[in-house]
Amino acid sequence: MNTILVPTDLSPAAQNATNYAGRLCKELGAKMILLHVYMLPVPVAEMPYIMVTPDEMHKAGEDGLRKEADRVAGSLGIDIEWLVRLGLASDEIRDIEKERHIDLVVMGMKGGGQIDQIIGSTTSAVVRKSHNAVLVVPSVARFTSLQSVCYATDFSYQMNLTCFQSLKLLVNHFKSQLSVVYISKSGKVMSPDQIAGKQRLEPVLNEFVYSHHTVEANDIEHGLQQFIEAQSPDMLAMVIHKHNVFERLFGTHHTMTMMYQIRIPLLILQDK
Repeated sequence: MNTILVPTDLSPAAQNATNYAGRLCKELGAKMILLHVYMLPVPVAEMPYIMVTPDEMHKAGEDGLRKEADRVAGSLGIDIEWLVRLGLASDEIRDIEKERHIDLVVMGMKGGGQIDQIIGSTTSAVVRKSHNAVLVVPSVARFTSLQSVCYATDFSYQMNLTCFQSLKLLVNHFKSQLSVVYISKSGKVMSPDQIAGKQRLEPVLNEFVYSHHTVEANDIEHGLQQFIEAQSPDMLAMVIHKHNVFERLFGTHHTMTMMYQIRIPLLILQDK
């Protein structure tokens, strides 16, 4: 993993993600690209409005990013490049991924359903458009050696196994214990497709030191939360797919709820 992209709106939640990404970059020997994307304000009729020029907004973004880069680089001694772009955040992030050969995108998230300007709906858009793994860092999360990582699945998909590269790299680097969690509706048995999906995944899993867990719950999200609380992993990983945006394990509603409520970093792997 050579280059990590960190979009930021310079809010406290985004700064926490930058701190996490900085520690991760130092651990992996990776370069950080710090990105701030801004849009020009749109006047609302009959509302007081102070005109701000594009140059003023660009300079404000540069000043803020320079301070943020100096803060993190000064404390960690890592290589940081910073960029300011005008446009839609998710589009600019996608373009920079292609231009700069990004390996991982790290974004911040507040808990309790509250979101920062650059995250929340933007995180969802980035996940949909990105072909890279996205690491969502809650505002309460702090960097720690990844002693344990949880991968949650329902084995429903014949996925492209190359999507596990980021997970492999992190687990191998930190020598993490991997827990593979199958979330099942109470009383429901695996379908033939799920059995085939599990068998196809086994060669990848056999590259790790891992344990397998089955959690039965009427509410899948609640079952996963209970497992996380009981096992206290340092990171949760899941896969999203091209044709069904979010893995069937969660569905769009469950995935977004997890992103807002989870208290540990969430690594979203892309099967595209």
